[in-house]
Amino acid sequence: MNFEMNRGINKVILLGNIGNDPELRPAGETMLLRMRVATISRYRNRQDVWQQRTEWHTVVVWGQRAEALSRQLSRGDRVFIEGDLRTSSYEKDGIRRYATDVRAREVQLISHSPRDSEPTAAAAITERPLPTPPVRAAQRPAMPPPTRLPQRIHPHRHATPSQMSMM
Repeated sequence: MNFEMNRGINKVILLGNIGNDPELRPAGETMLLRMRVATISRYRNRQDVWQQRTEWHTVVVWGQRAEALSRQLSRGDRVFIEGDLRTSSYEKDGIRRYATDVRAREVQLISHSPRDSEPTAAAAITERPLPTPPVRAAQRPAMPPPTRLPQRIHPHRHATPSQMSMM
């Protein structure tokens, strides 16, 4: 058996809004940034009515990156996150519990949230109007024919005189 053939993929990509101000705290000799990110998915129910579902994800960032992000990110900000899932266990009241977090390798701020206009993160995420549903093929208006654009000629390839005049 080839090792490469048996290797799995553990990859998470999120585009969502931060629910509360991210929490920065020491974890051993390094720093840990923990934040909750909400993602919204849309679907049609059996009655053909658009619904939305909000999923909450716990995202963690370690080290110097955590410290830098703690100064940039706040509640309501829209972020792109790429990372992997990590499951840990702990004991609380004598009961073994498990938590699955997204360990972020890449965090990009997409946009800041206006602070005064959104009273809570949950409201900021769930009260936005739903985007217009996609138009079905039968409802689409006829599209005009595409405009033909001049082709770019690679500098090391030969061009005809008419193509040279376009350069």
